[in-house]
Amino acid sequence: MSQTNRRAGAAGILTVILAAFVQFSSTFPQFQLPPVQSAVMAQAGLTQSQYVQCFTAPMLPAVLLGLCSGLLVDKYGPRKVVGAGILLTAAACFARCFCRSFLPFFLAMALTGVTPTLIHANNAKIMSRWFPADRVSTAVGAVMMGASCSGLIATSTTGLFPSLEAAYLFSGAMCAAALILWLLLIKDEGPYSSAGGHTSAKALPVRAILGIVVKCRTIWLCSFVMLFIMGFYMTVSSSAPAALQSAGYAPAEASLLASLLAVGAPAGCFLGSSLAIRLGKPKRFMLLLMAVTIAAFPLAWASASPALAGGAMILAGFCYGTCQVVCMSVPASLPQIGQEYAGTAGGLLTTVQMIGSIVIPSRILVPLAGSSYRALFLLAAGTLALALLAGLFLPQLNFRRQ
Repeated sequence: MSQTNRRAGAAGILTVILAAFVQFSSTFPQFQLPPVQSAVMAQAGLTQSQYVQCFTAPMLPAVLLGLCSGLLVDKYGPRKVVGAGILLTAAACFARCFCRSFLPFFLAMALTGVTPTLIHANNAKIMSRWFPADRVSTAVGAVMMGASCSGLIATSTTGLFPSLEAAYLFSGAMCAAALILWLLLIKDEGPYSSAGGHTSAKALPVRAILGIVVKCRTIWLCSFVMLFIMGFYMTVSSSAPAALQSAGYAPAEASLLASLLAVGAPAGCFLGSSLAIRLGKPKRFMLLLMAVTIAAFPLAWASASPALAGGAMILAGFCYGTCQVVCMSVPASLPQIGQEYAGTAGGLLTTVQMIGSIVIPSRILVPLAGSSYRALFLLAAGTLALALLAGLFLPQLNFRRQ
């Protein structure tokens, strides 16, 4: 391997590590709240309903700004746009120290979601400039692992801080460090940067870029797959502890089994997506995984055997992580989208995905299921079946295209 190739490879790995750290540090503030919920509610004067709104507030930028974030990165590059997002997130983390009522705390929490939205929407675009086509999804999955691991670590460590202010300052300092590293080390162009025969996004009006993306049938199919996948996963993750208790497990055991979702998701992000690409049939692998989950999950989650119940949780997380990475890697691989418009396409995917996470569990499945967790998880499996149905219409996905 030439010295130039070694440097390009090292720069690509550095970009993955840096993007994963940005995703980790910017997702961390949201998951600091559950372990110290009572203290947060007391300090900010929140009701239970207001606390839930604040906890879910970081998802709002993905719904409201997902498409816009992709357009901005297509037009101005990731260094400036993501850097501005990290600055907002860091400022919001520090601002939480001074929030003593609902509205300021809600706005601060919403702003912490700006950076995760920017990274998630533009992940494939950034990685496609630093890696060959057949390795992009592996890099995308590695970055997504940052968010999955962040939730797990934030939940398990926040209670160790001496005060809420100390916890808030820690997350703010992490984001500030991420900002400095991002501005110092990230580059907009990499060794695999290519316009792919497209007119530069910087030279096109916003309407023209949007027109190219919204006319792409494959992007819409991936969006619907992600809509239903996210609805399935959020339904399971939000209800699993209580559902397992209703199946006869003690609270501590139910919480432990439910936490296995957070083990399956990062494994799917990295291992599942890598396997799908290496086998050369990512669509077939994704559909097969969804079919197995649909068949096994409704039967296994309420099993009297902790091994089966835990396996069901790992399977659900693994399916979610794998399908998310495969779908989010698609835009950069499409000839009509390519690197130039992958940010906008990723923004559309992110927006639709987050709509699924908010609307499907709370507005559709929970009201239909009533108080029955068995009915709820059967409906969740039905939602995953809709994702499989949308996936059947996808073309064969080619991540080896150069």
